[in-house]
Amino acid sequence: MFVLLDEFSRGLLSKEPSVALVTWVSEKALKSFVARLGPALRTKHPDTTLLKLACADLDSASFEKKLLARLRRKNIGKCCLLVYQIEPLARAAAGILNGYRERLASFRAVVLVIRDNRRRDFLIACPDLMDWVGTCVARAEDLGPPIVLREDSKRDGTRR
Repeated sequence: MFVLLDEFSRGLLSKEPSVALVTWVSEKALKSFVARLGPALRTKHPDTTLLKLACADLDSASFEKKLLARLRRKNIGKCCLLVYQIEPLARAAAGILNGYRERLASFRAVVLVIRDNRRRDFLIACPDLMDWVGTCVARAEDLGPPIVLREDSKRDGTRR
């Protein structure tokens, strides 16, 4: 379990094939994770490109089509694929991802993000891909920015 986004990024980029699973409960935590992942990955490998695949409005056919388009990129070895908002088609997407698992190894890394209450359905549908995940599992809520006190509240001892 990772507690810092930088630690998560280092762990993610330290092995090949690299696949991670991130769960979330709070939509705010999901949005924060999606926004901050690219810069965190670039601290480890500055040439990393984050390819996002948001699935909220996709069916299984369009998901597969968009996934294949990303798999055809020229510089795929420098790309990290982020698949999120996958809940509406969790089982179908898991099956598709499992079927393309060998090609997914071409990416520098793959990060799959799913709401915590849909994780079980997703895991059952892609057992081979989940073997690659191993211990690279995190919660978006844990990977949020650190909590800091504002400067003026430190001086007078109050919390704001």
